[in-house]
Amino acid sequence: MMGFILFIGFILGAIGGGGGLLILPVLVYFQDMQTDIAAPISMSLVGVSAAITLASQKSSWKEWANKDLITYAAGSLLMIYVTKWALGLLKLHVLQTNEWIQRWDHMLMLLFIPVILLSAWNAWPREKPASSTTHWNNLKGFAWGLLTGCLAGLFGAGGGFIIVPVLHQGAKFPIQKAIGASLLIIAINGTFGGLAPLVWNHQLNSSILLWMSLMAVGAVAGRFWSKKQQTEMLKKSLAIFLTAVASAIFVKEIYTLI
Repeated sequence: MMGFILFIGFILGAIGGGGGLLILPVLVYFQDMQTDIAAPISMSLVGVSAAITLASQKSSWKEWANKDLITYAAGSLLMIYVTKWALGLLKLHVLQTNEWIQRWDHMLMLLFIPVILLSAWNAWPREKPASSTTHWNNLKGFAWGLLTGCLAGLFGAGGGFIIVPVLHQGAKFPIQKAIGASLLIIAINGTFGGLAPLVWNHQLNSSILLWMSLMAVGAVAGRFWSKKQQTEMLKKSLAIFLTAVASAIFVKEIYTLI
């Protein structure tokens, strides 16, 4: 378990996302947690790790202070809380029983698969970017932020698997800057959407703190590794990783249904 958490942290630091994609299934499948319990833990783990990774770098904070990133982060944070509020109402007033909540959890994991595969497709390097992602403005940035926040609220992932392709292809951020910006947004999302609810509800315990420490160590190592890699290598690594995660979730869910 500890070695796997280190690896998850490494992936997070190396490609600017994916930590929540991995840790959430681990908590749901192997720690027998429901998604509403696992989601804030997942977000807090990747959020704190991303914050520590950024703090370990020499990059100026002014590098991230631009209107594209601000509108994107604002939309993401807004939608996280709207989605979490809506999910709480759904489970309390509609699903109600554990059986229906478990069915909902399985459906969410299945819905996760096409989202991940789409991100993998967009992440793979091509000679020319898709025409639908060549123009960026504040409204579009805010809309993409809403989508990222919705995914983060639903699945407990920080959204890095979609942030990097969007910022790189849409806002024309260089890949390294897109990864750094992704870590910044994940840090904000994870702090307010994951860590804060844990502290508020007195759910932060020694096991979670240990997981945070291990993931942070892996994330810092992954970030230093990624800075030494070529752009094409990072894009391909992100696409391959996302495809592997989608395949693993599909196999697990099909096995569960059988």
